[in-house]
Amino acid sequence: MSKLSYKERSKSWREKNREYDLERKKLWKKLNPDKCAIEKRIKKDKILEIILQDKLKNPCECGELNPEKLIHHHVNPNNKRFCVSKARSFITLEAELLKCKVVCIDCHKKIHKELRQKDITML
Repeated sequence: MSKLSYKERSKSWREKNREYDLERKKLWKKLNPDKCAIEKRIKKDKILEIILQDKLKNPCECGELNPEKLIHHHVNPNNKRFCVSKARSFITLEAELLKCKVVCIDCHKKIHKELRQKDITML
């Protein structure tokens, strides 16, 4: 019989006591609202920083570099799960960013104008 490592024992305990662990976390959040708010703000700031870095790495094709004028456009709107700025986790944010193209506001208007015109001509 092999001994389990600490990590394996911990994972096993969490799987067996998932509900207890969730209740404990809820209680901690209820007793520490200030710490929760701070942690939430820190996480949101990190998410916004990731979005900003993505805008800086991928400027618009027209040459616009100002991150305040750049937005994320979902190339395929059917795959859109949420607006990038509303992300709550790093994993979902990264997945959503892969579906997007960085464009400036003016180019974004042009893209949607062309899409609307295509829809009208298809009718």
